[in-house]
Amino acid sequence: IFLTLLLAGHSCLLAEVQITARFNPPRIALGDQAQYIVEITETDNSKQPEVEKIASLPIPQSEELKFRNGRTTSSRQTSIINGATEYRVTQNLIIDALPASTGKFVIPAFIFEYKGERFQVPAASLEVVERSADAGPTRAELIFLRAELPQKLYVGQHIPVELKLYIEESAQLRGLNSFDRSADGFT
Repeated sequence: IFLTLLLAGHSCLLAEVQITARFNPPRIALGDQAQYIVEITETDNSKQPEVEKIASLPIPQSEELKFRNGRTTSSRQTSIINGATEYRVTQNLIIDALPASTGKFVIPAFIFEYKGERFQVPAASLEVVERSADAGPTRAELIFLRAELPQKLYVGQHIPVELKLYIEESAQLRGLNSFDRSADGFT
C-alpha cells in the first residue's frame, strides 16, 4: 500500500504535457495565408516547467501548401486556487502556410520527440476557397519586394542588386522575420 501511494504521489508531481494543432484561421480565400500552430502546454504542481526549444517539426512537404517563416512564442502562468498551486508553460510553434490552390488541406497526425518522450501531434485541416470579386487585397498585394535585374546573367557573375520593399500604409508588419528566397548562389 505504501509503495502504491508513493508511486501515485510521484506521478502527480510529474509535469503533464498536452499538444494541439490547428490552422488560424481554419478557412481562407486563395491568395491569403494562414498560420499552422502547434501548441505544447505543460502543467506541473511542484515547479515551473522549463521550455525545451524545438528546431523543426516532421511536417510532410507538399507543392500545394508551402510552409515558411517558422517562429516560436512561449508564455508562463501560475495559478493558486484554494492553496493548490499550478504552474503552466505554453509554447507555440507557428509556421506561415501559403496554399497554391483551392481545396481542403490536411496535415496528418505525426509523432515528434519532446523532452525525451514521444508525443503525437493531432491532425489539422485548412480549407481554401476562391476569392470573391469584392474581397479586399491580399497581403502579397499590400507588401512586395522588387528587384531590377539585367536581362542576361552568367554562372559565377557577381552583381549587386538593389531590393525595394513596398508596403501599403494600412498593412500590419507583425510576424515578418525574413523573406523567402529560392535561388541557388544567392547571398
